[in-house]
Amino acid sequence: MKKTISLTVSAFALVSIGLSACSSNSTTNSSSTTAPTPATTAAATTTSPATTPAAADANKDAFTLKVGAWFLDDLPQSKDFEVAAEKKFKEKYPNAKVVWDILVSEKYFDKMKAELSSGAGDDVIFNQNITELAKAGYLADLSDQPWVKDTLDATKPTITYNGKVYGAAQTVATFGVFYNKKIFADLGIQPPTNWNEFLAANEKIKTKGITPFVGGFKDQWTLQYLISGLAEISGQNPNLEADYYSGKAKLNGPELQGALNKLGQLADKGYFNKNALTIDWPQTQIEFASGKAAMIYQGNWMPGVAAQTFKDKGFNPFDVGFFPLADENGKALMGVGPDHSVSVNAKSPHLQAAKDFLAMTLSQDVLSVNLKDIGFSGVRGVTATYAQPAMGDISSALQKQPSTLHEFVYGTTFPVSALTTVVQAAEKIISGKKADGDLDEAQKNYDKDKGTLIMP
Repeated sequence: MKKTISLTVSAFALVSIGLSACSSNSTTNSSSTTAPTPATTAAATTTSPATTPAAADANKDAFTLKVGAWFLDDLPQSKDFEVAAEKKFKEKYPNAKVVWDILVSEKYFDKMKAELSSGAGDDVIFNQNITELAKAGYLADLSDQPWVKDTLDATKPTITYNGKVYGAAQTVATFGVFYNKKIFADLGIQPPTNWNEFLAANEKIKTKGITPFVGGFKDQWTLQYLISGLAEISGQNPNLEADYYSGKAKLNGPELQGALNKLGQLADKGYFNKNALTIDWPQTQIEFASGKAAMIYQGNWMPGVAAQTFKDKGFNPFDVGFFPLADENGKALMGVGPDHSVSVNAKSPHLQAAKDFLAMTLSQDVLSVNLKDIGFSGVRGVTATYAQPAMGDISSALQKQPSTLHEFVYGTTFPVSALTTVVQAAEKIISGKKADGDLDEAQKNYDKDKGTLIMP
């Protein structure tokens, strides 16, 4: 999801192509359990380099490979992915040990950068800021790797720096509104096709004593996603990041101003839960899966997360639906972008093994496990099974609606100082306060820190 210039991409390609639950626990582990059955049996398009006899002997050496990530929590699918990756890796490196350095929190990224800046860090690094890390010299050049030819064109600006490839967008995500189909059916509500219908649906749900739209904005990334989605439909500008950078667009223009206005409509009418600013993403999973809230704005992992929450919490399951946000005229612009990107530490003592591990995580029999029910592949030729009907709704929307690699609230193409001001403005609005002049302040911060941006 981070760092890329906004550009229009083919929705059809995205269908052929997924931040998981953010809690606060940190784990380091290695697994020795049996690998799961692959989600599909299609042949992998990504292969590891050929092994010479001398290299084969070296592959028998004992060593430890450290893999850092933030999205691999304690859910079965995460564990299955770890097991599948280890199993494939041990086929080539039978005496190697894989240690998973996991911090399921936004603090992972601070930890990762601190370790890399000290000359240390994990061998394989899952991240969301390849261009920033590449500019700092932390990542190995992977331009010669076989899988590069299979990367989706839409992801290339996010994995390339100065003409060289420094990672892969393993999974690709899109965003929209997920809703409780039972509540909608019981109240006679059809999935909204424009903003006014969306507001009417919220109002009808509210009158029945159900929270229309749940927010867990204590985790600010969830609010950033919503701001981004509202800005996309407000401005319908797929080149917004480039326009901000060139000065053609301003932060106090129709895109962000429209986003805050729409956010204000939801807040003023009481459609958010009263504790939207004080609960986090895990709690919103419970609010939605329990039926206390009818809608949530999230990424395409939401149907799988809901299914797991039904099981873990003993809630009565319901069908989850999906629809994209649209403006007053019914025009949608679906934001898409890399979710889990993966790179190799340039200073890894096991550089070739780390490159091989990365390649294996992009193979059909490993990546399909990570994608199952929640994501889309960032490399061509890798498919997965989707048990949740909502994934079909997402695929259908991507085929019908225009989409954009439009992530102005993330990464190195939008200054942190400006983002902080925009988020603070949104928090004011949700709490019932005014945010007059905040976008002017955001523009000043943007201009002040424009020189820090890394544009593709």
